[in-house]
Amino acid sequence: MARKDIYDVLVKVARKKDRISYGDLSAALHDHPDPHRGLSQHLDDLNMVCNSADLPPISALVVQKGSDGELGQPGPGFCKCPAVQPRPKGDMERLVRWTEYLKAIHETDWPPTLPELA
Repeated sequence: MARKDIYDVLVKVARKKDRISYGDLSAALHDHPDPHRGLSQHLDDLNMVCNSADLPPISALVVQKGSDGELGQPGPGFCKCPAVQPRPKGDMERLVRWTEYLKAIHETDWPPTLPELA
């Protein structure tokens, strides 16, 4: 699985101003990595590439899906990436920070590719 494949899927999601679950992202990729373990490092790497290009952390679009099928927020590993601000302690602060990331991601004019992904 290449970071470019993940980037391509997430840019489509961003352009629709939407979110995607870890499971749906995994299913959209050719080799279907484990959505709970196999995506983490790839998403962190992609956030680092975005950060170096002065772009917001696009993996904020990848969220947990509840048992009711509703999309929630990113998993706790999201804020462990060096390209993402540390995880706020309070639930409200986490929601505000994530909402700010989503707004920035949805408003960004995403390039078709990034040189570091080639």
